[in-house]
Amino acid sequence: MVVISFDPDSSREWATPIRRNGLGQLFTRPWGDLDAYRVLLNSPCSLAVFDVPDERPLSVVRDHIKALSLIAPVVVLAAKCRSVDELLNAGAVDALPRHAPAQEISARLRADLRWLATHQVERPERRSLSGPGPADMPRGGSGSRTSQASQAFMLDLLTAQSESGVTFSCHDLRLLLGSAGTPLSRRALRGRVERLSPKLSAMGHRLSRNHQWGQDFFRVEAAS
Repeated sequence: MVVISFDPDSSREWATPIRRNGLGQLFTRPWGDLDAYRVLLNSPCSLAVFDVPDERPLSVVRDHIKALSLIAPVVVLAAKCRSVDELLNAGAVDALPRHAPAQEISARLRADLRWLATHQVERPERRSLSGPGPADMPRGGSGSRTSQASQAFMLDLLTAQSESGVTFSCHDLRLLLGSAGTPLSRRALRGRVERLSPKLSAMGHRLSRNHQWGQDFFRVEAAS
């Protein structure tokens, strides 16, 4: 379980009593941390805890929930000003009051993990093509966010979802690969996508691109 946060310092402070209540392997990383993304993507029955300590507009929170859900099921930590039904309607599998007692939050997170293990088809543990597994992720630091690292993560993400036929919008990919306040530029994303084609071809895949509603949508398919 990984906390993905717009404000890691605040989230680490929040997470300290949660770890003391039985969730010792609760890592806190900033939005855009590719090491954390890989842990969530490659671990069976993983859960992303999305923490938004400040009062961001609902549209921003909703877009980030949608993007993060491409990697793992998302539980949102709800600030006092947030409506739980808004967050659930945005795609979260659960929304927890951020200021509830640590014992209650820990119990609910454990219940979410049990529900996930029971109801979700467990993904086989994958070996990342490009990065660390859960045991290798450090607790501190900002994680990798270089051009090569983000391109490698895109390869992991796209190939992990190739059999399910998931379509990725350029908007979602730009959010995932950017920072909390700044999405990856369209030009940078375009360059990463273009460099993926030879790698996918070598794996027996091809990248299908469809332009609709003013943006590109991508899907990995078996090469014909």
